[in-house]
Amino acid sequence: MSLITRTQPVPAFEETLEEIEPELAKKSIEELTLSTKAKNALRDQNIGTIGRLMGKYTERSLLKVKNFGRKSLQELKEELGKLGLSLRKE
Repeated sequence: MSLITRTQPVPAFEETLEEIEPELAKKSIEELTLSTKAKNALRDQNIGTIGRLMGKYTERSLLKVKNFGRKSLQELKEELGKLGLSLRKE
């Protein structure tokens, strides 16, 4: 029995990647202008590319990552915005 119900399906990893230009999807998180703390938190979760980040994570799920708080999320959203990307809300 699941305690979690979803009103809308979450897009599959492959579907999300199709919406991102291949070059952007392959771009390393290390290339973004993020604080060391934010980069380390993403690296600790094996989030190495923008494609992996966009395909698997929402704002809420990132806030559950150890050492990745609101300030890190804001930095990431700003950097993604410069690339014309945004995280899924849910």
